[in-house]
Amino acid sequence: LDRYIAYFEPKMIIADGSNYNYLVRRWKESAAIRNIPFHYTGDKGAFLIDL
Repeated sequence: LDRYIAYFEPKMIIADGSNYNYLVRRWKESAAIRNIPFHYTGDKGAFLIDL
């Protein structure tokens, strides 16, 4: 994920609840190090946006 973050420079990362917990923990840590908001649907439910 670190290479993708460096290349794409996302403003937020959203992980689906179907991902393995150990991967989600690693992704969450990577996001936190870079001050990128992280949303995991397995914990927080659906990510909703206004269109």
